[in-house]
Amino acid sequence: MPYTNRLDFPAQLPSTKTYYCFICRSETVAKIKKADRNLYHCSNCGKTNERTLIYDPKMMQLFNTKGELIHYSAGTLLLNEKRELLLFLRTKYPFLYTIPAGHISPNEDSRVAALRETLEEVHINPDGARIIFEGEVRGDSCVGGADIHYWYLYLAQTGSSDVQLDEEGSKFNWFSFDRIPKAITYPVKFFLEQDSILKYIS
Repeated sequence: MPYTNRLDFPAQLPSTKTYYCFICRSETVAKIKKADRNLYHCSNCGKTNERTLIYDPKMMQLFNTKGELIHYSAGTLLLNEKRELLLFLRTKYPFLYTIPAGHISPNEDSRVAALRETLEEVHINPDGARIIFEGEVRGDSCVGGADIHYWYLYLAQTGSSDVQLDEEGSKFNWFSFDRIPKAITYPVKFFLEQDSILKYIS
């Protein structure tokens, strides 16, 4: 299956954040909630999908030389004092366990973005953060339609156990690295398989 590309969007890109149906590409799509999951229903084709296609000028994104859509993301491997990793279950696609992370705004520093997302999604302000990975992750499909993300991954530690999830999470846990659940998002799985990342957390 080809990745989302420039041809999936109208010739004239919108100047404001716009949602398109992932199936018929119509703008007649609305978010609905079903069993604690956020889905998208299109009144044009009548289909409901886990994903939508978003173009947002206020989000850092580009089309590469192949026309493939790339989103820029920043996230945090957040450890507690026992060196356990915080993961939470997403309420939007993909409906799997993940780390605090999100898309970067244009001209936003990646570290600022990672800490912002951590504070927004789990209400923890980590004690500093250092970058441990930067690069493209292909096959990382998000709710907004992109299948490629350019990641900035940070490592941080906290002494706080007061996790408060926002609307993007339904439950959370601190996991030791020998008990990471199988139901994790593609980028988290990718990160935890990289020796260059594991050396920082082992």
